[in-house]
Amino acid sequence: MASLTKYFKVSAITPFILTIVSGVILSLTHDGSDYKSEWFTDDGFGLTVGLIILLSGLISSLSRL
Repeated sequence: MASLTKYFKVSAITPFILTIVSGVILSLTHDGSDYKSEWFTDDGFGLTVGLIILLSGLISSLSRL
């Protein structure tokens, strides 16, 4: 039987790493402007990025089972 580790790395680990990198870049480049809209505010920006990274990690870990 072939090892599925290669496919796990491609389908779960790579997107998780890309999510972490893009989340860090997005957080660092976010200017924190005073623009207020109904859909996007600065109040929960860091929490939203952190939650996305956390959920991506959870999906990656559960896909290993």
